[in-house]
Amino acid sequence: MLEALAGWLLNYLLHSTALLGGAMLLERHPALQRSLTVRELMWRIALFGGLLSATAQALAPPLMAAFEQLPAEVRRSEEQRSVGLVLAAVEPAVDAADEMPPTASPVVDAKLAPGAVPTAVESAAHTPVPEPVSRQDVALGASFSNAAGALTVAWAIVSLGSLILLGLRLAALRWRVRRLSPAGEPSWQQAAQRLAGLAGLPTPTLRMSEGWHSPLVAPGGAICLPRWLAVKLDAGQCEAVLAHEIAHLLRRDPAWRLAGQWAAALGWLQPLNHLALRRLDALAELACDRWAAQASGQPQALAESLYACAEQIVQRRGSAPRLAAAMARPDSALLQRIRSLMEETPMEEGKEGLVAKKFKWRWLALGGVLAALFGAVAVPAVVLGKIDADWVLELQDGVSFHKGTRIVTNDQNGSTRVNVRGGDLHFNEAEDEIIGLAGTVRISEKRGGVHREVLIESQPGGALKKSYSVDGKAQQLDAVGSEWLKTMVRHMADVMVSADERVKKLHAKGGVDAVLADIEKPRSDFHRRARVEALLNLRDVGDLPPPAIERVLAAVDGMGSDFDRRTALVAMVEHQTLPAAQQVSLLRTTARIGSDFDRRNVLEALASQQADEAEVLQGWVKVMKAMGSDFDRRTAIEHLMERKPLGKSTLDAALQASSLLGSDFDRRTALQSIAPHLDMATQVESYVQSATRIGSDFDQREALLKLIERGPLDKSATLAILEGTPRIGADFELATVLKALAEQMPADSEVLSRYRKAARRLSDHERGQVEKALDRFDRG
Repeated sequence: MLEALAGWLLNYLLHSTALLGGAMLLERHPALQRSLTVRELMWRIALFGGLLSATAQALAPPLMAAFEQLPAEVRRSEEQRSVGLVLAAVEPAVDAADEMPPTASPVVDAKLAPGAVPTAVESAAHTPVPEPVSRQDVALGASFSNAAGALTVAWAIVSLGSLILLGLRLAALRWRVRRLSPAGEPSWQQAAQRLAGLAGLPTPTLRMSEGWHSPLVAPGGAICLPRWLAVKLDAGQCEAVLAHEIAHLLRRDPAWRLAGQWAAALGWLQPLNHLALRRLDALAELACDRWAAQASGQPQALAESLYACAEQIVQRRGSAPRLAAAMARPDSALLQRIRSLMEETPMEEGKEGLVAKKFKWRWLALGGVLAALFGAVAVPAVVLGKIDADWVLELQDGVSFHKGTRIVTNDQNGSTRVNVRGGDLHFNEAEDEIIGLAGTVRISEKRGGVHREVLIESQPGGALKKSYSVDGKAQQLDAVGSEWLKTMVRHMADVMVSADERVKKLHAKGGVDAVLADIEKPRSDFHRRARVEALLNLRDVGDLPPPAIERVLAAVDGMGSDFDRRTALVAMVEHQTLPAAQQVSLLRTTARIGSDFDRRNVLEALASQQADEAEVLQGWVKVMKAMGSDFDRRTAIEHLMERKPLGKSTLDAALQASSLLGSDFDRRTALQSIAPHLDMATQVESYVQSATRIGSDFDQREALLKLIERGPLDKSATLAILEGTPRIGADFELATVLKALAEQMPADSEVLSRYRKAARRLSDHERGQVEKALDRFDRG
């Protein structure tokens, strides 16, 4: 099975490299530059063709072998069909000849007289039957086969993980789209209905998006439109945007994009797949631009909307989901698209339109795929010899359970291999001797130029037989060999005895110090972490003294695996009440973890008992600065805000951390979680400073509204908010903030003056609404 899979993988890499490299070269030919359809078809065949041709090549030999194993009568029938009607007519005669006694001369050996006409049976017997095509495959040596097997195992693991991640992303995207509010503008619905009718499609669902800054079509067919479209674009530009997105639906681009991501995930070893995906995205956008320009009759409006999308992406640093067909992305060829739209006849390919019911390109695609499949079956394939699964498994240190238990240890001085077959393995109290076994244990070590090996076999009655050898020569187990065997058995026990069992035994003998001494010994991250968890899970341990906690944290800090460090630290927080000094040590270790996900998990666990002390909060901020993911930073802030009560210093640290968030959505969400807990007398200014650094007017508005909702504002808080309003560029967003502020601010002359100054930037209509909000002071 592994050999077949490895052969398929190597052939896929060869086929896909040839197809994708050919597509890359052919696309540069001037004859193809004007034809979007041909180029897109070529790239699709190149992207998916390698998967299909390698599969066809792998399946061809088993199918041919299965045909050869059919009964002779069935094979003869199949072969006779290829001869023609003459054979079919004389088939009974052939059967009769087959039933002749052995002494009779076969008809096919009969001599014909000169000028005689052969009988039908003779003609059939002499008719040549085509021989099956024999493929001269390329066989690889054992060493290369083993390396290919190791590569295949790694490929399978990464591919499976990538496909699972792809499925999770798809589910998350569908869930996120379902949460979006429907687009309520009647003009949008009318335009969508008209354009969908022109394309011969049902009217798509329109939804309004807060976080995505470019229009897009999500899997499932919903069109997601950012709210800024209604503010920035006129009616013609909005219709052009809708036409572009409906073109994606007409072309089934969301499905093609998902299939492309699937192929890239499965073929992640092929770097040219990413080039193919980029080219297919670019060609799809050009084709949709063409249809949208024709359908709306406003190519200039579409070009202007593209420019507006690019401007929003640059300003807001937004990004569309990978699985969605977005109108504009940071890496899209916008300049080429705008130039094409502004031409007199934009991107036309003769008289073909996207909605024309012509199928010649489909037949061409089918012919290309069939040609690739037949060619793949005929050309030589790379085949692998027997792969040594043990060699593949022993490439790295660790414990596996392939045909038993296998322990592999490699270092610069040598290697150790332990193979246990069977069960009921028991060690003595000192764990340096095997006293019970149902099966075999083989221990092999190569170190210092000496190869020692021992085979321990169970015998009837419970006895154990030991066969010992040095450098391949059998000999008696002498004192040196016995000491070596004790060392090897201790190594086995260290790995094979469960962490819970070992920790209980050590704790019963020497208390926490004995367990900590064992944890501090050099060993794998997995076993060290397992023993830390076992110690913390002991019922009669309770809260460890600070020195013991420091020893555990030092042992965890010495681990190389982020997963093991995070798991051990979370267990420490969940089972221990940590003093402030030990929280500082824990945060110091957390900052040295490389994964943002693992750092965030530790911070979430610590949030419930995190001390409101300066040194602890400084350590917390350092961890936040070490993170690169806005999502993980924002989530950590939200978990910290769930504490009750929250000290002023903790809120100051959260506000400081919010300024690290580059994503408008994440910063706004983090600030909204902080706002209900603010000290309105001292922390409003810091909050507003963080909020006004948000690039999105919408997100900035939402953050300020959450603060204003706190209730009546004093003069200093109101002035701080007004100080930040000049950074809001959109009239609607600014007016919304000012109207909400008017309901909560005090009747102070300086406040009213600054309020009216902020309102002067608004249009007449919006300004009138903002001034009208001040009527409550006249009524008072």
